Amino acid sequence: MSATSSPTYEQIYLKAKNGFTGDATVWDQIFQYIRLHPNELFYISPNRAWSIGHQIVYHGNLKLLQTLLSLYNERNPIDIQSKTKDTSNPKTILDIANERKGRFSEQYEYIKHLFDQDKFNLACKTYDWATVDNMLERDPRLLNEKPPYRLNYFIHYLVLYGDVRKLSDYVLRSYQFQFQLKNADDKTPLALAQEQRLDELVEEIQSLIPSDDRESATMNDEREDDRSVFVDSPPTIDNRKSSVPTTVQRVTPQLLKNLTCMLTKQIFVDPVKASDGKTYERNAIIGWLRENRVSPQTGEFIDDILVDDIPTKNLIIQLRQQNLLP
Repeated sequence: MSATSSPTYEQIYLKAKNGFTGDATVWDQIFQYIRLHPNELFYISPNRAWSIGHQIVYHGNLKLLQTLLSLYNERNPIDIQSKTKDTSNPKTILDIANERKGRFSEQYEYIKHLFDQDKFNLACKTYDWATVDNMLERDPRLLNEKPPYRLNYFIHYLVLYGDVRKLSDYVLRSYQFQFQLKNADDKTPLALAQEQRLDELVEEIQSLIPSDDRESATMNDEREDDRSVFVDSPPTIDNRKSSVPTTVQRVTPQLLKNLTCMLTKQIFVDPVKASDGKTYERNAIIGWLRENRVSPQTGEFIDDILVDDIPTKNLIIQLRQQNLLP
């Protein structure tokens, strides 16, 4: 390849396939090519079975893989689940890393955890709470992690979900969020809640942040973030254990407000969600609907469809078991 001509995909693919052959610049050439052609990291040409990305993992170049992943985001996405076109057994980069882990164990641990991060982040984005809970139970590190190419952490998705009781549920289950984490748009959870004008979540998050940390959790400044993103090396067993938080010992005023019926002024016993999206004590809202067809909170039309608010009821039960509610 001449200094004046741009390399072709085939030339770069062959460099990735051959790996290091004495040319100290080979990996940099691959990086520079993918930087200009990000869609070709996992592209497989018609006459090939593997992509450049699969070849990089085969040769165990973890640093190059990590650097390449930093080129992607949700506006320039990457599919790490891309498979080879092997006729009998198509492989992901995790499959290849598993086959090569005897030689490149650190790479295998990194990619294995990256796949977990990717699955967990998707579950957070789609509000798949069952998967979220199951994965957090197995690996609590995921709480404050995300793949480098994803937009939000779990705490940001909880803000976007918009229900302060869901955040409180995780806090009271002894999960300790890092509220100074910034997403790819450089927003902390508190800044995102303020931007979305979610006043209840703003109040709740502020109550959970130590006063000395509130400035860093609000402002989008240039200070270094304390991000628990698994990038350079896999965590040890010790720091996996240390990520399990201590138990919260109090119910914040905002949470208590959200567990109290605005009609009865009492903590819910039999909470139901009405068609206005608000939660009420069942008997109280039934009585209201006998004489009114507007929401007591929004003033808009409301029908008589009521749905059990099981998450709120379960949260109240849990809080009482912890002696945090009367």
